[in-house]
Amino acid sequence: MRSSHRARAVIPASRSTRRPRDGAVARVEAKKCPHCDAVVRARAWRSHLSLCAPDVLDGAHFERVEREVIRASVKRRHGERSTSYAVCAMRFGFARGSEPVVSARAVARALRMDARAVARAVRAEVDATPWGLEMDWTLGDDDIAYEDATMTVVNKRAGTPSTPRRRVGDDSAASACVARWRTVDGVQGASLVPYVAHRLDLDTSGALVICRTSARAKEVQGWFENRRVEKTYWALCEARGDASDDSGEWHTIEFPLVKRARDDAEPGTFFVEAVLTPEDAPEDAKPATTLFRIVSKSAAHVLVEARPKTGRTHQIRTHLAAAGLPIVGDTIYGAPSDIIDRHALHARTLTFPSDEYPVPIVAHPPDDFKDACASVGIVVDIV
Repeated sequence: MRSSHRARAVIPASRSTRRPRDGAVARVEAKKCPHCDAVVRARAWRSHLSLCAPDVLDGAHFERVEREVIRASVKRRHGERSTSYAVCAMRFGFARGSEPVVSARAVARALRMDARAVARAVRAEVDATPWGLEMDWTLGDDDIAYEDATMTVVNKRAGTPSTPRRRVGDDSAASACVARWRTVDGVQGASLVPYVAHRLDLDTSGALVICRTSARAKEVQGWFENRRVEKTYWALCEARGDASDDSGEWHTIEFPLVKRARDDAEPGTFFVEAVLTPEDAPEDAKPATTLFRIVSKSAAHVLVEARPKTGRTHQIRTHLAAAGLPIVGDTIYGAPSDIIDRHALHARTLTFPSDEYPVPIVAHPPDDFKDACASVGIVVDIV
């Protein structure tokens, strides 16, 4: 039986009781996702689209980047004299010197069409545009932790987004996966769609699950949501105070977390605050639990293995900082450093609740993580 101790807190507790402003969440009925057909509640709509249909969520950017690809696709599929071409030419600004017309209603008025027909035509041509075109980089065999006919576990590179931002010229792990599938399977067209089952922060490296079908994605997402996937992370941390116990015993951090807007950054930018005493927790605080142990240590640094039992945003980064173990290179919660140019956090293993997968699936840490550890006298054993 693993022993469990409450982590020592070394940062002040939050006493804020600020609540979300009125009207921050739109009160609308549930909608059906245009890609996976899942019925999604209003509160989860944007987060679901960011994983499943980012071109719907950020249409303006999609149009600017990919209108030439769409133009070629519409011309090939329908010809330049077709209604679809006329609609998309106005909507995406195909004509020389023209600008996109963002409103489907404006296009409908100009072409004397029904606005719903315009929307359907635009959606059909967007859906016909393949994912993963014109990638600046590709996935090699060393980037793959596990792969089968229904999903791929990528060893995501630090600085690479998890989810697609656009279909063409995208730099995300999901788009790179589609490009790999297209090469391996020899499949062309828009039939290959990436479904990202969970997310990693931009600068976190490691194991990321990308599914080939919506059915597999729903199953795997259910495992994550119901906490049936065991995840382990490695973090290189500064050791402050007596937080560097190297007995190998597991410790528990259970500080609630609350998301706060950052006043010193762009609108929509946030940070996460750990609330160290239950009586100080505001109404919007979320319960969070992280297990951790010290794997190795040097004079002033430790290699931590962390197992989040909940899936809160920035959970490990915030919890370890609250426990006196700020992650090296973390400029928001941890310890800015010149030995690594990102936060030293790596998603190392995933264990699924099924005998058909290896136990566990392992994503080995990248060179920048190992080099940072070596620079402070910690050798990373990747076996």
